[in-house]
This record gives sequence, structure tokens and C-alpha cells, in this order.
Amino acid sequence: MSGLVPGIFGRVTRGRAALGGAALGGAALGGAALGRAALGRAVLGRAASVVAVGLAALTLSAACAPHALVPPTRPVERADAIVVLGNRPPVDADGNLRPELRRRIETGVRLYHEGVAPRLVMTGGPAPSGHVEAEVMREHAIALGVPEAAITIERASTDTIENAGFTLAILCGDDPLCTPRVVVVTSPYHLRRAGELFACAGADVQLAPTPLPDDDPGYARRFAFSERFVRVYYGFIDECERAALARRAASSEPARAERPVAGPI
Repeated sequence: MSGLVPGIFGRVTRGRAALGGAALGGAALGGAALGRAALGRAVLGRAASVVAVGLAALTLSAACAPHALVPPTRPVERADAIVVLGNRPPVDADGNLRPELRRRIETGVRLYHEGVAPRLVMTGGPAPSGHVEAEVMREHAIALGVPEAAITIERASTDTIENAGFTLAILCGDDPLCTPRVVVVTSPYHLRRAGELFACAGADVQLAPTPLPDDDPGYARRFAFSERFVRVYYGFIDECERAALARRAASSEPARAERPVAGPI
């Protein structure tokens, strides 16, 4: 018995020590978890601060220097196609064409009538209103005297990346070496990024800005802010690679477009 009691006492003592060690280990693990949580909060806090500073800089730059977004342009030369980018919503609540889209269409139509290219491509997909941008654009171009057979519509894109990739797929089919010469028509503050993305998709790009509205003094500031915000939003992805991927993906899906002019260029 005398040997049994010390043995039991020793085991109890060692068990308590083990439990104490486990408790200390648990506390350490808990501390580590709390440390990781604190680190995560700190990282998120810093990220939020960076975003806040970025948005503040964005607002300031858009307000102070909206024209910094406008790329230099030169008179356009003969091209394979004039590509007019959509803008949503394409119509207002009364069904009237919105001024921004009207300016883009009319600039493209003017270039077509000047003989810059034999084909006019309207690019823009479904809008929340139920309209398809490219279809609305085609109807207005026809009303301005462009033959329907000269108009191709790309009706599936949802952003400028897809405008570029899907349009190149229409113009080139499945020929990966095709490099069409296109004139990209959009607003001045959207033009730089749009031209870059069409080049990424494989086009030889010329730029044609729309005129600025005379009756909207805040237009430049608003559009510049919007475009800079988009650049921040897409700053976490490779837009150029996305445009090239969109072209490759769309090349095998001819149903994305209505193509009155037979075949690729």
C-alpha cells in the first residue's frame, strides 16, 4: 500500500502537470489565433486605408486633370472596319437614344460616309432595360444612311474587355494571325483604355474620339472620374490578357454576332 500511494500520487501529479501543459499549449494556440486575427484586421485596415487614399486621389485627379486621360490622336487613315463602342443604358425611360451613345454612333457613321472603312461594327450587349446596345446602334446608323449590309453587330459583350475580344473574333474568325486595322470610336475619356484593349486583342488600332457635349459642363469631370474608377477596379486583373482570352473564347462561337458581310476580313 505504501508503494501504491506514492505511485498514484505521482501519476496524479504528472497528470495535473500534463493538463497544465495542455492548458498552456491551448493558451498559446489561442494567442496565436488571436494574433492572426489581429494581423488580419491590421492588413484589412491597411488595405481599406490604401483604397480610401486611392479613391481620394482618384477624385482629385478626375476633378483637376480630366484631360490627362485623353490620348493624342491623328487623322484616321483607311481601315478594315470602324468599331463603335456601346454605352448603357442605350435609351432613356421614354425610349429615346441617349446623348452619349448618339455621339458615338454619329461619329462612326460620319467616318463611314467619308470612306474610312467599308464596314461599321456596333459592339454592345444586353442592357438592364431589355435593349441590346448593338441593335439600337444599328437602327440609328441605318436611319443615318448606312446600308444594313455594311453593318455588323456584336451583341454579347458586357464591358470594354469583351467589346475588344468579341469584335476581333467576328472580324478574324478563328485565324489567330489576323490583325485587322480598326478605327475605335468612343468618348475621349474612354478612348485610351479602349484602344489599349483592342490592341491587346490583336488589332492594329486607330482612335477616333467623339465630340464633347456643348450643353454639359460637368461631363468631363464625371466621365473622367468614372473611367479612373474603372481602372482602379480592374487594377487587380490583367485586362490585356482578358481581352486576348475573350477573342480566343469567342472565335468558336459565331452565334455571338450577326454578320451581314460574309466571312472574316
